[in-house]
Amino acid sequence: QIQAGHDVLTHLFMAATVSRQLDACNLSDMPATEASVNSHGTMEFTAAQRSAVQYIPSLLDSDDIAAVFALGAEMSDERQWVNFDHSSAVTYLHRGDMFGQRCPAVKEKLRLAAVAAERALYGNGKRRKLTFRCVELHRSTRNGGLPEKDHYDRGSVVTVDVRLSPEGAFSGGEFRTVEADGSVKGHGANFARPGDAMAFASHKRHHVAPVETGERFVLVAEFWTGEARVCGHRCTQRRGLCDAMLVRADEAQAVATDCFFALLDADALEAVHSLDDDSSGCE
Repeated sequence: QIQAGHDVLTHLFMAATVSRQLDACNLSDMPATEASVNSHGTMEFTAAQRSAVQYIPSLLDSDDIAAVFALGAEMSDERQWVNFDHSSAVTYLHRGDMFGQRCPAVKEKLRLAAVAAERALYGNGKRRKLTFRCVELHRSTRNGGLPEKDHYDRGSVVTVDVRLSPEGAFSGGEFRTVEADGSVKGHGANFARPGDAMAFASHKRHHVAPVETGERFVLVAEFWTGEARVCGHRCTQRRGLCDAMLVRADEAQAVATDCFFALLDADALEAVHSLDDDSSGCE
């Protein structure tokens, strides 16, 4: 038991240390094999390019948006993904289920939007049990965006994007998709007001044009059929303890202690508690 506890502590502290050295982008995609494309309820790649983006006007209201920004500010010292010139940054709001704790109403709206989109996009067959893979706050300034036209959210089933920026807060930065015939379709007209949302098959190719002026804020939630993740990055591990578990420095001791005591049986716990008993004669 004690050795097992030591192994867990070692895993947690090593993961917390190593994860700070990992670039989130390098963890973002699973192997591009045919088996990985559709073996977890995801849409086959060619079919995804034919699918339509679902528009959801005013999914979030002003209170919802304020709650998301407040959480973003609270987590501003968290590990982020930042591009080479700092014109784009991503904060992982789902770490430690902070998003669920601070923004439960927003979380439920996103879930319902994803469920409705899954029905619309995937037809009337067997329903998928969707869980939150990641919830990300994206901030882009001049020249920031997502330039890779072949980008798609591999391994996820449905992605929901919500505009957070007020009207006129930025120029450029249009969300675009690559259609089945190779043409590029812009969706800016349906993503023009704060709270407007889009839901789409995650395997549909999409990108974001460079921001020209101002700041572009978007909330992005990916849903998959793996376990709900709270590990503070875009996880590729569908089950079990994440190999790149992120633990804040001020939480590491508490997390490690909880894991250690969770491994002890009743006799071991009694022995440990006896160490704190003045009558035991132990120091």
